[in-house]
Amino acid sequence: MTRTGGILPQNISPDAEKVIHKLTKHGYTAYLVGGCVRDLLLDLVPKDFDVVTNARPNEIRRLFRNSRIIGRRFLLVHVFYGTMIIETSTFRAKPIENEPNGDLLIQRDNVFGSEIEDAHRREFTINALYYDVEKQTVVDHVGGVSDLENRIIRSIGNPETRFCEDPVRMLRAVRFAAKLSFSMEESVHKALHKHKREILRCTQARLLEEFYRFMRRGAAACSIQSLLDYDVLSLLSPSFHRWMTLCPAEMIDTDWRERRDYAQHLFTALDGYVKQGNTPSNSLILSCLIGGFVIPDLLDWNLSSEVVSDRAKQALLPFVRELGVARRDFDKACIILALGRKIRKGPKNIEHTRHLMNKEPFPEALVVHRFITEALGENSSFMDPWEAIQGDLIDNQQNPAKKRRVRRRWRRGSRRPIIKNEKF
Repeated sequence: MTRTGGILPQNISPDAEKVIHKLTKHGYTAYLVGGCVRDLLLDLVPKDFDVVTNARPNEIRRLFRNSRIIGRRFLLVHVFYGTMIIETSTFRAKPIENEPNGDLLIQRDNVFGSEIEDAHRREFTINALYYDVEKQTVVDHVGGVSDLENRIIRSIGNPETRFCEDPVRMLRAVRFAAKLSFSMEESVHKALHKHKREILRCTQARLLEEFYRFMRRGAAACSIQSLLDYDVLSLLSPSFHRWMTLCPAEMIDTDWRERRDYAQHLFTALDGYVKQGNTPSNSLILSCLIGGFVIPDLLDWNLSSEVVSDRAKQALLPFVRELGVARRDFDKACIILALGRKIRKGPKNIEHTRHLMNKEPFPEALVVHRFITEALGENSSFMDPWEAIQGDLIDNQQNPAKKRRVRRRWRRGSRRPIIKNEKF
């Protein structure tokens, strides 16, 4: 089925158009595909743009010098335009079933196929839409446009089979339902409850990547609640699930409910930050995850900064073990939370302040502690001097002062240059 209109050309990434035009110029078929088409039809701003084509990965790589082939389970090509990455994949068919024990889990997904086979291989109808940039038409082989209009998440094929083939699809179903405020079709809902423990078969790296997507797409608060409602959070991170639902043993002597409310406020603040066009780093996300539970420690002036940092590490350590968080992200998140002391004391002399603000996690620390201040309902005037200095630093970086040119001349008979107006 082909549908005309619905997407404004000016909302499409020029870099994605370049990739499509170059592929079609060399005789290949190419479309925008997946989440970017879905979001454009819903009048949302896509986070990224994906392209699908009948060109093989090696053929795409030969056409674009600014590209590289990535992946093993799923080969695709990243085409680079500055900081923009256009993910370009090849039409695929259903993987060959060669497991003698009947295991449906897909280990390799590099069986190339036709456009229609590729559409039916995708997990949900709303993500299987193609957009022809040249003709400005939406190509729909699975009824995805109708499901978008009815705000339904429907599986392509039997959802039980699709979820067993790739259990991460269950996490995506939860994420789309939370982000788009869609409802799951009944068969998808039942299959998720029946097969949710299959998620444990996925690698830590894929689960962590999907978890960061939950927090980075502007719907962290409702995504966490959806993970709780579907009892999936207990599979991703049992420790965080306990923190959000039950009072852990280490918090029996504290006001746990108040800390949980602080955490939920930080999730909402993070969503607002994303909707302003910002992309939070992994360490900023981790700081928001456990920030609410360590807020009372941050405000206890009887504790040293080292003790506060240690408590943040103790709180984050279960996530590191359960989700395989990178050590650098773990360390930065602890520093971000511990910097709250210096931020609350206010800037000292200008040189010390500039040195502190040039440290990598400090701008993110300002963001997180602004969230914390809002969660506490405090007067945030102590943040103003820091943010003013940060604004000056950004202006200086964008408009650097021109350096005075130093004129040099050689003294006769000497190898040492003489600098005019040199002071001794």
